[in-house]
Amino acid sequence: VFLPLGLVGGLISSFFLPFGLTVAYALAASFVVSITVVPVLTMLLIRPEHIPEHKETRLQRWYTPTLEWSLNHRLVTLGLTLIVFVASVFLLGTLPQSFIPSLGEPTVNITVELPAGTKMAETDEMVRQFEAEVLGLDGVTAVQTEIGGSGG
Repeated sequence: VFLPLGLVGGLISSFFLPFGLTVAYALAASFVVSITVVPVLTMLLIRPEHIPEHKETRLQRWYTPTLEWSLNHRLVTLGLTLIVFVASVFLLGTLPQSFIPSLGEPTVNITVELPAGTKMAETDEMVRQFEAEVLGLDGVTAVQTEIGGSGG
């Protein structure tokens, strides 16, 4: 879940990529330990005479027949799975599509790219002129400028 957030690029990536990689590495290491170390330790530390007598739980009484029915009716199970998947795809359209929700303030982002090697003084002068023109528009109350950022 966290790794894809780290791969989207931009500001979100810089926040979530280290965390996503950490979680992914931890899960991978946990999986390797669970299929290699845990069975060996179980064999060495738990003797057959120490294993308690098997008692069926309520979950097993429900799950076992459900699993058997699902395996005996594979097409029905596959059909139900497909219906749930298609329904989830349609419901996906109802979810908000932005990572950071809107604050209710109308905002316009404008990116200006100048040729490589443009002097900072020239860039600053051009941006100041642009700010003045934008502030002259109806409804514009504030302008925020960032110079020297790189895209992501």
